[in-house]
Amino acid sequence: MHKLHVMFIAAAALLLADDPIVKIGQTTVYKTGDDGTYQRGFARSYTRDLVSGTVMDHATGLQWQDNSAAPQLNWVEALNYCTALVLDGKSDWYLPTRKELVSITDKSRVNPAIDPAFVNVTSRYY
Repeated sequence: MHKLHVMFIAAAALLLADDPIVKIGQTTVYKTGDDGTYQRGFARSYTRDLVSGTVMDHATGLQWQDNSAAPQLNWVEALNYCTALVLDGKSDWYLPTRKELVSITDKSRVNPAIDPAFVNVTSRYY
């Protein structure tokens, strides 16, 4: 049993090495041991490209489209849109995973709960 525990820790360490933990912005402690207690992770760092309408997330290495001309689409239309998108000289765009999308939320902000580097967002329920 001890051997299995060590293997699990090693596997978790490998996963975390490839998946940076970004600070979520929570500073209030609601319960001892929550994110407000420790406030660990990489600081958020974004650069906005005014020409292409993209935002580079330096903590995760992801580049985001933040273009006011991007249409509102259903799931299938969004998948097709991303597959066909050529932006900032790149054609390998894809619809983000839930985990990737959550990585740009900032719990220290509201309406919208996202860094001000993203300017073309609306605050509402989806």
